[in-house]
Amino acid sequence: MSEVSKVIPLLEEILVLLENLLSLASRQMNVLVYGDVVEIQDINAKQEAVLDKLKELEEKRLSIISSCFEGDPTSITLSRLYPYLEPAEQARLSVLADRLNTTSACLKVIGKRNQELARRSLEIIQKELSLLLPEQSYQRIGEKKAIKSLVLDRKT
Repeated sequence: MSEVSKVIPLLEEILVLLENLLSLASRQMNVLVYGDVVEIQDINAKQEAVLDKLKELEEKRLSIISSCFEGDPTSITLSRLYPYLEPAEQARLSVLADRLNTTSACLKVIGKRNQELARRSLEIIQKELSLLLPEQSYQRIGEKKAIKSLVLDRKT
């Protein structure tokens, strides 16, 4: 097994983690709609664990790439690996690259939806809190504030 071909199993592990992250993001979208805070926290913790593992695998991938190629390993695309692989490995990498691209694109779309749902949820919470909490007053200490009577407190 050549040094470059060691990237393929790493990419397969990355794909599995990205698919796991996609599943979590889809679940998170449903939970955001229903506002289950406990479930959101659980999903966020799981996402963080997956992201930590992804970071670890990406560092390994970059290490392998930097040992095989000159220059910045982040600039080396998968297409540059093909000449260094056998035909069976090339086919495997081709399928893997397609699946990685598709999964990444889906993650991006769902991530944007989740951000929008979270933003809307926060707006709703802020509006509800503004109805429940008294107005902020920047009165000096000792000054008396005029008390407004409610319409319900007035005699007619």
